[in-house]
Amino acid sequence: MEYIDIILYPNNNISIDDICKTMNIFIQEGLTKFWGNSEWSLEQIKEAIKLCKKQNLIPPTVGLFKYNLFNFEILNSDFSDLIKNNKYGIIVYLSDSYLIENELDNNNMKESIIDFDFNKNNVIEKLKIYAKNNFNCNINQLINSYTIKNGNINACLLKNSNIDDFDNNIKVLEIYKKIDDNKIIEIEN
Repeated sequence: MEYIDIILYPNNNISIDDICKTMNIFIQEGLTKFWGNSEWSLEQIKEAIKLCKKQNLIPPTVGLFKYNLFNFEILNSDFSDLIKNNKYGIIVYLSDSYLIENELDNNNMKESIIDFDFNKNNVIEKLKIYAKNNFNCNINQLINSYTIKNGNINACLLKNSNIDDFDNNIKVLEIYKKIDDNKIIEIEN
């Protein structure tokens, strides 16, 4: 391999200045074409872009985030501005949403999976019924379809570790095609 297309740097305790300078060297030496971040806060991303512009370095161009119906902070209005004003792309991964139904069935939802009050107004039960009645699917498939419908997302990583995952993702893509603006409003309400 001659180079890596994109290096995604994780959120850790190394200074943003050092990260930006290192990634710039990697690009200049032809080791990568682009760099981005993984699970950085909006403030960290803005700081990196500002620092890169000030020091004439190549800024991050993409971020990898966990995103789904219950964890959608990354695409709030501030992130939308970042995306539009800085040619910044968003990649999301959906592995956690595959755990939702199993965790819910076992009454064992962990806060680390999704930060949401599931008992409030029976949200999960309502979504399960909505998924079945409107798309003949399960809640995981509905959540993933809703997620990739977001126009600010440039790429989505779907779990594919076995044939069941593959079949599930085919169903997700079929549902995705059926979700229109009215369905988005229904799901969010």
